[in-house]
Parts: sequence; C-alpha cells; structure tokens
Amino acid sequence: MTRKNPVSSIRRGFEYQDIWDLYLCADWLKNPRKFKWIWFETVPNEVQDRDFHLDDILLCDAEDSYLLYQIKYKQDPSAGKWSWDDFLKQEKSKKGGLLLSLIQKWFKSYFKPALEGRIRTASFVTNGLAKDEISDFLNASFVQILGKTSRK
Repeated sequence: MTRKNPVSSIRRGFEYQDIWDLYLCADWLKNPRKFKWIWFETVPNEVQDRDFHLDDILLCDAEDSYLLYQIKYKQDPSAGKWSWDDFLKQEKSKKGGLLLSLIQKWFKSYFKPALEGRIRTASFVTNGLAKDEISDFLNASFVQILGKTSRK
C-alpha cells in the first residue's frame, strides 16, 4: 500500500527552492566580488509595508542593485502547464480583501517607489512547462510579446 504524505508536495517545493539557493550561493563563492549578500524569504530593507511578492531569493550585487527571484514549483511539470490564466487570475489579498493576480502582485513589488533604480533583474523561476499560449512568446527564456504572433 502506497501512502502519500500530505505535506510531501510542499517539501518538494522547498527542496526546489533550496536547489536555487545553493546554485546562487555557489555562483557567489566562485565570484566573491559579484555579490554583497544574499537573503531568502525576505523583503528589501527599503520596503516598509511588507507588501512585497518577489521575495523568495534576494541578491545584492557589487553595485548595490537587487536581483530578485520568485520560485514556483509544479508537482507535475508536464501536467498543469503554466497559462496566462495562472498569472492573471485574481486572488484575494491577505490585506484589505483586494483581488490581485500574480502579475499584479509582482508588478506592485517591482515598481515600489522605495526601490526605484535598485532592481537590476526580477526573475520567475519554475520547473513547470508553459502552454503554447506562453511558449509562443518566449525568446531565450524571456517573454517577448511585441512583434510575435501566436501559433494556430
């Protein structure tokens, strides 16, 4: 009889993020002047309201710029591929009951006035696959919407 632990999928998500943590720490160890520090599951000191959603991995580079990583793990990467609906579906906020999608949360975080000019990159990292509606617009792992046409 196979018994599945109800928290095993959560732990696998943490393990996936831990792999990225270790990868970035190894990059820092190989290039010690590249970064000043790395934080996990936190927000930049400049953000006072704690309403920040690009918070899985935060790196500060040698020029005091931030590299932000948001990690999302899919239990079965080939099933349940990422769609625009996954990013645009509005969910209830923990504060104030506002309905915010992932894109809205990330947008608000990226454009915090306190961080103006400090963010060098913000990355969405996943083990999941993209549906054609997204993969049609991927160019070297970046979403490029302008100038592309969707496949039929």
